Amino acid sequence: LINVFVYKGLNPVISGFICAILIVVTSGLNFNDTMTNSLSFIGMMCGNFLPIFVFGGIMGMLYNASNATKSLGKLIMRPFASSANPHVRRIGTLGMLLIIRVILGLAGLDNLAIMPLMVFLMTAVFAGCDLPRKHVNCLLIIAGTVGTLVPGVPHEYVVILQGVLTDFNNSGNLIIRWILLIIFMVAAILIMDRIMEKDARNNVHFDPGPLEVPDMEGDDKAPHWLLTFIPVIAVYVTYNFCGLNAWQSMLVGVVACLILFTPFIKNMEGKGKIGTVVEECNRGTFTVPLTMVGCMMISNVMAQSPSFDWLCD
Repeated sequence: LINVFVYKGLNPVISGFICAILIVVTSGLNFNDTMTNSLSFIGMMCGNFLPIFVFGGIMGMLYNASNATKSLGKLIMRPFASSANPHVRRIGTLGMLLIIRVILGLAGLDNLAIMPLMVFLMTAVFAGCDLPRKHVNCLLIIAGTVGTLVPGVPHEYVVILQGVLTDFNNSGNLIIRWILLIIFMVAAILIMDRIMEKDARNNVHFDPGPLEVPDMEGDDKAPHWLLTFIPVIAVYVTYNFCGLNAWQSMLVGVVACLILFTPFIKNMEGKGKIGTVVEECNRGTFTVPLTMVGCMMISNVMAQSPSFDWLCD
C-alpha cells in the first residue's frame, strides 16, 4: 500500500503515517502505546544519525552545484559510448557507472542524499549511450544496493547494524566483502545487458520522457574528475584508518568538497559566492531526515505487531 501511495504521488512521510495506523488497527495494537514507542525510537535514531544524514546531504548537493557530476558523467561515457559493439557499449558503460557508484560509496553517502546526483548521471549516460529510459529506475536501485554493500564505509545502515550486532566489525572481513560486491555487480550488469538486448532487437531507443537530459557539452566550469574522488577517499581513509567516528569523517568530506568545489559553483541570482555556497549547504541539510522518519516509523510499528514474530518464525 505504501508503494501504491508513493507511486500515485503522496508524500512518503504521509504515506508512512497512514500505513502505520493501518498496521496498528489490523493487528489490534494499542494505538497510543504503539505510536509513542515508535516515535520515541525515531527520535533516538534521528538524534544519533542526524550528522550522517545532514553531512551526506550537503556533500551530495555540493557535487551537483559544482558540476562535479558532469565530470563523472563524461568519465563514465568516455571509454565505451562510441563502441560499435552493442554488448561492449552496454556492459562497459554499466560497469563504469557502478564503479563510479562504488567510489562515491566510499564516503558512505546516503542513497537519498545523492539521489539528485545519481538521477543526473543515469539520465546523461542513458542518453549518451542510447539505452532505454525505462531501465533507469532499475539501475538506480542496483546502484543504491551497491552503495550499501561497499565494505568499511560509514553508511548509516552498517553503522546501525554495528550498534545492534556488537560482534559485527564494519572494518573487518574486507577482502571477502569486496569479492561479494564484485560478484553482485557482475551479475547485475550481465542481467541488465540481456534485458537491454531484447529492447535493442525491438528497436527501442532512448526517449527522455519527463526527464531533463543534462547538457554534457556545455561550457560551464566543472572540476576535473580526479578532484571528485578526493572527498570520498578522505572520508574512507579517516573512518577506517584514522579512528574518526562516522559523522566526523563525513564532516571531513564536506570540508574537502567546500575547498575543492567552491570555485566551480555558479553564483545564484542576487547572491555572491559565499551566499550561494551557504544556500547549497542549507538545501543539502534537509535532503534526508524527514523522509527517513516516515520509513523508520512504519518499520518500527511493523516490528511491534504479532505478524512480525510470525514472519521471523
